[in-house]
Amino acid sequence: MDDEAARLKAERKAEKKRKREEEAAKAGAAEAPAEETEEEAKKRRKLEKAARKAQKEMEKMQKIVTAEGKEESIPNPLLSGAKVETYQNGFSEVQFIAAIAKPFSPPGEKLTKKILQLVNEAYKTKSIVNGIKLVRKAVSKGTPSICVLAANVAPLDIISHLPGLLEDHKCPYIWVPSRYELGLACMQKRAVSAVVIKEDGLSESAAATYQKVRKIIKEMHKQLLVGA
Repeated sequence: MDDEAARLKAERKAEKKRKREEEAAKAGAAEAPAEETEEEAKKRRKLEKAARKAQKEMEKMQKIVTAEGKEESIPNPLLSGAKVETYQNGFSEVQFIAAIAKPFSPPGEKLTKKILQLVNEAYKTKSIVNGIKLVRKAVSKGTPSICVLAANVAPLDIISHLPGLLEDHKCPYIWVPSRYELGLACMQKRAVSAVVIKEDGLSESAAATYQKVRKIIKEMHKQLLVGA
């Protein structure tokens, strides 16, 4: 009888110990940080790569060559504000404002939204040309239009010749913050660096927006000339 009681007591003691160990294990699991999933790790590596690329581009663009042929770094407050922007679909890009991006419509501004909306409307009526080569060709023809450029193009040499060409052909132009958002407005999955919106073929509402945007852009150019 004593042996039976001792056995039951030992079993109860063992059961309590097992429960304490289970509770301790659960508490430890709750406190431990969640392990990074493969998808999260992939996104993190992509962001880190984009940030490193942006840093290299900024360092390259912040260098000047002196009269003696030596390279010197110069501070550039426009480029120092570069950041990695991640969108809801997981796509990320580096956003910064190139030194030549004037006039510039800041992110989130009413004008920026209106410009991107106009780009989208122009796409629907096929009154748009996108891509640097096609933009250059369209501008050279002298077709009445306005040009929208992305301010976060790197290297800058890709697009730096366009402002001069646009001014020679008296084509109003403006810079917007994002190549990716400009691509979305063109219904493209890829980023777009430059777009020309042609006046011909626009719908009635888009034509009215076009005239308003064109007037604002011209006024912004005048203000730049006055401030120069």
